[in-house]
Amino acid sequence: MLSRLILFLIIPTLLGAFKAYWNFPSGTCRTNHSIKFEDYKIETNKNLSFYGEKVVIFYEFIFGRYPYYKGYKEDQPVNGGTPQNCSIDEHLKIAKENITERIPKEDFDGFAIIDLEEWRPIFDQNFWGLKSVSRVVFFAMMGKNLRLYLCPTSHHFRDLCYPLERNDLYLQGFPKSVISIGKEMEFKSSKRNGNSEAGRGTV
Repeated sequence: MLSRLILFLIIPTLLGAFKAYWNFPSGTCRTNHSIKFEDYKIETNKNLSFYGEKVVIFYEFIFGRYPYYKGYKEDQPVNGGTPQNCSIDEHLKIAKENITERIPKEDFDGFAIIDLEEWRPIFDQNFWGLKSVSRVVFFAMMGKNLRLYLCPTSHHFRDLCYPLERNDLYLQGFPKSVISIGKEMEFKSSKRNGNSEAGRGTV
């Protein structure tokens, strides 16, 4: 009991050392709780909305044209399934529209976050269970067997290193390009507002 009391008392002090942001759409829960986030120095969007002036999160499935497999099933590709089958120009075009829609104000000074929780931009992260579909498709496109990569003693292993590195670079190009677009939009916005430097808003 004492430890809980001590923790309750020091939470405001701990939170004062950095800024915490609450992004859960809790507006509909107001009748069921009486928590005042400001008492704990937690930043929230106005009316506890999911998208607002403090923080905006873009999830990969509804942002741009990130390629993936629905349910991690090889026969259900979305946006081409893999980056090699998806137009990065189209991806950036839609992403820019999404940013403008969710952040309509040019003086936005909050945080814009790209959530890549499910989309796996690095090849080595596609090794578990159903998510290995990306590896299977990659090797099918290369015309090589998946077992060649899983067996380091194979004499073919070295032959795969270069294409694997190229694949990772191509995959990383999708989120990196969007970040560049976001920064460019932020810079232009700050210029229109008469600022010599880009604001704090981060994409």
